[in-house]
Amino acid sequence: MCKPDNSKITKTILRKFICAVLFFMPFCGFAQTPSFDTTELTRDDITKIKNFNGSTAHVFGLHVGMNIHDARYAAANFEEHPVVFEQDKYNNNRFYLYEPGDRKKRKTLAYLLWPDKDSGLKEIILFQDAESYIPGGNMLFSKEVLDSTSGIFSSFFGKPASSKIELNIESIHMKNTRYFYPNHSLILVECEKGDEKKYQLVLYNPKG
Repeated sequence: MCKPDNSKITKTILRKFICAVLFFMPFCGFAQTPSFDTTELTRDDITKIKNFNGSTAHVFGLHVGMNIHDARYAAANFEEHPVVFEQDKYNNNRFYLYEPGDRKKRKTLAYLLWPDKDSGLKEIILFQDAESYIPGGNMLFSKEVLDSTSGIFSSFFGKPASSKIELNIESIHMKNTRYFYPNHSLILVECEKGDEKKYQLVLYNPKG
């Protein structure tokens, strides 16, 4: 009787084990690190991506549709630009992204909105202070987006599909207007206060 080759048996078992692990990994509940196939606004200039889709893109490691637990983990582990993920003290389903550092001096980068019961991140509202982290940010957060003679209007945004005034307090000359670009899953928010105008960029899913 031939003596079994234990080394071959061990290698066969090991190969089967590795295959099983690789097969089941996608179904495990571990947060996955985005690949370079994913558009990341802090890395990629979206004005050069004609088919850009804000509902699937990432920014500071976050994306529309993720739950609060995964968003907290992604923000804490976004090594390219460390950020602070902090709950809005007035609403348990809303969070801020801040620069790290002194609380009195740090910049507010984004506001994150979840519907009730954490049914998926609905909107990522990027404030103008985030523009320095985003390639092309000086154009994205500007009135040029709405100017039909500008380069970014003709090459990327185009005419908004619709607009909506979401805040208008005439007594203090404050007005916020949303301009919708569902083809890119983006909203530009123009915030007016007196003679000053600031801009916000929102990632959302126009399909809800």
